[in-house]
Amino acid sequence: MKHLISQIDQNTKRFTEMFGTLTTEQLNWKPDTETWSIAQNIEHIIMMNESYFNKIDEIKNGTGKTPFLTRFDFIVNFMGNAIAKYGQPDRKKRTETFELWNPANRDFSPSILIDFEDHQNEFKRQVKQSGSLVKKGVIIPSPATKLLFYKLDKALDFMVGHEERHFYQAKEVFDQLYISKK
Repeated sequence: MKHLISQIDQNTKRFTEMFGTLTTEQLNWKPDTETWSIAQNIEHIIMMNESYFNKIDEIKNGTGKTPFLTRFDFIVNFMGNAIAKYGQPDRKKRTETFELWNPANRDFSPSILIDFEDHQNEFKRQVKQSGSLVKKGVIIPSPATKLLFYKLDKALDFMVGHEERHFYQAKEVFDQLYISKK
C-alpha cells in the first residue's frame, strides 16, 4: 500500500506544481469543444475516485453487493486485467468515459486545485484503511456499471494510473494553451 500512497503524493505534486499558479481563464481554456480543460480533467478525477470511495465504504459497511459471477476467479481476473489497461498513463488509446464521470461544462475557479489536494488526502486515507480488504482479495463492483467487477487492489491501481493519465491529458492542454498564446 505504501507504493500507492507514494504514487498519490507524486500525482498531487505534479498537478499542483504544473497547474497551481494558473488563472481561472487558463484552467478553463480548451483548444476545442471535444477536449476537456485542465480543470475538467481534475474534476473528472475527483468524481471518478469519489464514486469508488462510495463503493469501498459500502464494502466496509457490509452493504455492498457483488454479482453472482464474482464467484468465478477467472472472470474477476479477466475484468481486473482489462480495467488495468484503461488506467495506464499511455494516451495512445482514447476512451469514452461513463456519463456519471463527465465533468461539468462550466468554469472552475483555481480552488479546484485545493479541492484536488483535499481529495488526494482522502484518497490516501481510503487506501490506508483498505489494506485488510486488499489482503482478503475483496471484489469491488464498478461504480459505473454492474457488469464490471474486479479485485480492490486492481481498482486502486487503476485509480492511481488513471490520475496520471489525466495529468498527461491536462498537460497536453497546458502545452497547447501556451502555443496558442504565441
